[in-house]
Amino acid sequence: MEQLTRYWITFEYPPIKSEGVVVGTWERQVGFGVTATDVDDAICILRREWLDRHGFDVPPVRQIVEDVDVSELDDQLRPHMNPPNWRGMWFPRSQALG
Repeated sequence: MEQLTRYWITFEYPPIKSEGVVVGTWERQVGFGVTATDVDDAICILRREWLDRHGFDVPPVRQIVEDVDVSELDDQLRPHMNPPNWRGMWFPRSQALG
């Protein structure tokens, strides 16, 4: 059985106006929660489930927190996440469970 790790990943975003294109703030997530086998797997999941769907490239990574304790995340985030104990992206919810 593969060992899974919870990651909290944040990115450095470009300025709001970049090359004349306004980038909406909804695209600027406070962070992404992903459970994966390793960091590379987490980025692949994040790319597939969020970035590719919205037509974004992977921005420069600001920080990756390994074994994040979800109880320490902002109270406003927790109601909007899937359970973090399965492999996949749990914040923001990208797919319904079941």
